[in-house]
Amino acid sequence: MSKQLIISVGREHGSGGHELAALLAEKLHLELLDTEKFQSILKAEGIHPEVMKRTDEHRRSLFAGSARGTYVISLEDTVATKTFEYMMKKADDGDSFLVVGRVGDYVLRNNPNLVRLFICGSAEEKCKRIMETYQLTEKEAEKKMRTVDRQRKSYHNYFAETNWGDSRYYDLCVNSDGLDLDQLADAIIAYVKLKGARS
Repeated sequence: MSKQLIISVGREHGSGGHELAALLAEKLHLELLDTEKFQSILKAEGIHPEVMKRTDEHRRSLFAGSARGTYVISLEDTVATKTFEYMMKKADDGDSFLVVGRVGDYVLRNNPNLVRLFICGSAEEKCKRIMETYQLTEKEAEKKMRTVDRQRKSYHNYFAETNWGDSRYYDLCVNSDGLDLDQLADAIIAYVKLKGARS
């Protein structure tokens, strides 16, 4: 790769965003930074994978803050800070990669080689995918969809000055309803090339 390429993928739960991100990373030969990768990275920093699972892409509790006037750094803040620092260092080093979530669209906003994607879908289609993926009832899938999206929005908007899912802050927003993800990945790659993010 002769030019740096960084892709951030924001996604609604059930939109197929992670699967699409994996396809893009594979087709473009980019390192994929997702939950599994960050668990490995932060484990080396002394953060247990179970702690990572509970705090990754979670904002600090409304009840966390200070104790006897002393500011308390929450686990959520620690995980987020280490995650952001890792991404920024890779970007500053000239590495190419694809990051799923984790406010990548905002944290890396000053990098001229960043392409910001957001994947969404209708509630019906997302619910169907969640039911199939996690073997849930329709009611359970709807609850999971709402919970995860509320968590992602809260996390993003806590650390960013932009709004999660607002098309003004992304280069490309895609509704994945009824689309073959492999074909969609190819279409997005065509957009990336058109944008001139990769030579």
